[in-house]
Amino acid sequence: LVRHAEAEGNIGRRCHGQYDSLLTRRGLEQAKVVGERFRKEPIDAVYSSDLWRARHTALAIAEPHGLPVIERKALREIDMGEWEDKAWAELPVVQPELYDTWCNRPWLCRAPGGETIMESGVRALEEMRRIARDEDGKTVVVVSHGSAIRGILTRALGLRDDEMLQVGWGDNTCVAKMIFHDDGSIEIPYRNDNSH
Repeated sequence: LVRHAEAEGNIGRRCHGQYDSLLTRRGLEQAKVVGERFRKEPIDAVYSSDLWRARHTALAIAEPHGLPVIERKALREIDMGEWEDKAWAELPVVQPELYDTWCNRPWLCRAPGGETIMESGVRALEEMRRIARDEDGKTVVVVSHGSAIRGILTRALGLRDDEMLQVGWGDNTCVAKMIFHDDGSIEIPYRNDNSH
């Protein structure tokens, strides 16, 4: 499980959930580096959110293996509703209580018309379980997004929603290894690894 490379929303201080932003120049370099990390790994398939920043990160991993990137909308980032493409600096002014919730109890925060981190994580994890069934016994790379990954890992680790902070935020192109077992359990040997 890989977080996409640095995108415009990461540096532009704008709220980009499902807003389809591009990779930055630095992000394009990060994508190459994470592609190199996986170059010698035996990869059978590469799946990605259908958003540009994830697809192009996935492409850097897939191309050296001659694989296509298989897009799945369910792997998208959290839907930020009315907050999409708003400046982060604007939010504490126009919705101070909700913004405080986002900062201090993010598992409870739902932007108007959007979803929570845990809802995005559950959605994406269900898709990953489908992929694991379809690709049984294979090694698959999945590229998704920061908040969705935080929700995925919270649920996969068996943590309560309010224990989400234990998962931490993974940097752009960080990697989590997830092993899906037939009994439904998930083993996570490491997470938030950006050693590449």
